[in-house]
Amino acid sequence: MKKCTIILVFLSLLAASVYSQECGIDRWKIKTVRDKDARQIKWTAVSSTVSQQCALPRTIQHWKTDPRQTEEKQLYKIRCKIIGLGKEPDNDFHVIVQDMTTKETMVVEIPDPTCQELANTKLAPKYAQARSFLTNLYGEPGAIKKVKPKNITIYGVGFWEKLNHGQGHSTDAWKWKVE
Repeated sequence: MKKCTIILVFLSLLAASVYSQECGIDRWKIKTVRDKDARQIKWTAVSSTVSQQCALPRTIQHWKTDPRQTEEKQLYKIRCKIIGLGKEPDNDFHVIVQDMTTKETMVVEIPDPTCQELANTKLAPKYAQARSFLTNLYGEPGAIKKVKPKNITIYGVGFWEKLNHGQGHSTDAWKWKVE
């Protein structure tokens, strides 16, 4: 089974965390749609699949410093299956999703909406809604583990992450942010 690293930072999920630890690092502003290039995002969703996202060529060279890439300026809509869930040290939810046909996987992340930097942003309520959906479905996540598969539709803006960023990722490290 091919794995790719695409992380979607969930803003909405179709079908709460109250921690206040350190927020993200490196490309955190891009991941949370608070960078100077966020205004370039095309918010009309384009349908895609996990497999299609995994096939995208890696365009980022320096994951700590590169600005928002072309693939990170589009909202995507993907029908997929949740197969894994956990919480990372920075309190992001780490959701492993699988292609409905090819079984390829990618990672979707949902930032912690209680993070001080995000608490008053327009996306914080959507992060909270998506996290609540998953918590109601699977309980409060801990270590990343397999979960009972559930078909969902996710909306997200792509986000390139560093290579080998945890379980469910491939060496291409493409992440999704669900918007």
